Amino acid sequence: MVFIGYAQGPSNICIPCVLEKGLEYPENFGWYLFGKIGPDIEKYIEPDKLKKLIGSFDYSGLFSIDFLIVDGKPYMCEINFRNDGNGYFPTVGGVNLPYLWYRSVIGDGSDNSSLRIKREYTIMREGISFILGSP
Repeated sequence: MVFIGYAQGPSNICIPCVLEKGLEYPENFGWYLFGKIGPDIEKYIEPDKLKKLIGSFDYSGLFSIDFLIVDGKPYMCEINFRNDGNGYFPTVGGVNLPYLWYRSVIGDGSDNSSLRIKREYTIMREGISFILGSP
């Protein structure tokens, strides 16, 4: 699981979606080739817990938080304090994270803390999929 969002300090944090990684190649080790983006973050973890974690760093910028789900329990792998390779996926669902973060930096006053993507959809990491081929 990858939770994607932006923060503008400890209280202005937007996490609009979760990416469920699909097929990996090599299996259980490598890049994911397909995945699903959805708005149902609560299915895996309480969004307020993620926001509290990010807020504790007083960070401003784009981020992703990577988890493994084992026996229904989330285990954090890493936090990427940058726009990672998945950062553009929420835009298809109506949430342009780089633009929203920029707007927060210039002080537009919008509260995006409860913003979610509009629908669930499937994604494909095309470049790596074409390079690695079908497993």
